[in-house]
Amino acid sequence: MRSETFRAALEELAAQKKLDVQGELVKKAGSEIALLPEEAKAKEQIEAAFASASLAVPSVKEVLGDLPSRPSEQRNSCRFS
Repeated sequence: MRSETFRAALEELAAQKKLDVQGELVKKAGSEIALLPEEAKAKEQIEAAFASASLAVPSVKEVLGDLPSRPSEQRNSCRFS
């Protein structure tokens, strides 16, 4: 599918309120992301690590050091697009 066709299809589905399009993010209209309690806690810890680092970027160890997740899950959390 050509990018113009795909973009037109997204715009049409968004106009029909079937999809929510926000920049590069697309989701089914009305859907919400729900985190498990341990995921919500991990999110708060990660946000706190970045907030306390101020202008410096915290190390991966600082961000993921105290999280109760397995190393494989932690690696998945650190993938950047």
